Amino acid sequence: NTTPEIIPSGDLSGMDLRYHMDGDIMRVLIYSMDTYHISPGENLLGTINVDGDVSLISTDMADYYGSDLTVNLREVSSLPSEYELSQNFPNPFNPETEIQLSLPEASDWRIEIFNINGRVIETFSGYSEAGKVTVKFQADNLATGMYFYRATAGDFTDTKKMILLK
Repeated sequence: NTTPEIIPSGDLSGMDLRYHMDGDIMRVLIYSMDTYHISPGENLLGTINVDGDVSLISTDMADYYGSDLTVNLREVSSLPSEYELSQNFPNPFNPETEIQLSLPEASDWRIEIFNINGRVIETFSGYSEAGKVTVKFQADNLATGMYFYRATAGDFTDTKKMILLK
C-alpha cells in the first residue's frame, strides 16, 4: 500500500493533501480552500517521500489566484525488493526502446537481445549497485518484427518479447 508522506521545508499549516492511484501513476494534490499567501521564491516542499518503488515525473503548482509557482522537489525512491525485468518501453517501438532491470542488491547483470531465430543481436552487461539499470536499445538497422530480450543477474533470469514496428 503506497502512502505519501509530505515533509515541508516551509509552513504548510492550513494546507490539505489528497492523492489518487491510477494504475502505477500517483497523482498528489496539495491545496487550501483559504487564501494561502506564498512569498515569491518560497520553497514550500523539501521532499515528497512515497513508500514503494516510484519516480517523480512532473510537478505543477499554482497559488490561490491560479498564478504558476516554482516547485523544488527532490526525487526519492526506495530500492527494489526483488529482481525484476520490466517490459520495454515503448512497445511497439521505432527505432529506440528502453529496458529496465531492478536489482535488489549489487550484482553483475546481462541483457541480451535476440531475433526470432534465436540469434543474439546485441548484448549489454555490467556490474551495478542495488537499484535500477536502464539500457537503451537502438534498432535502426533491424527489420520490423518480434524480438526477445533476456536478463540475468545472480540466480535471476527472465525473458520478454518486444515488437519493432517501422
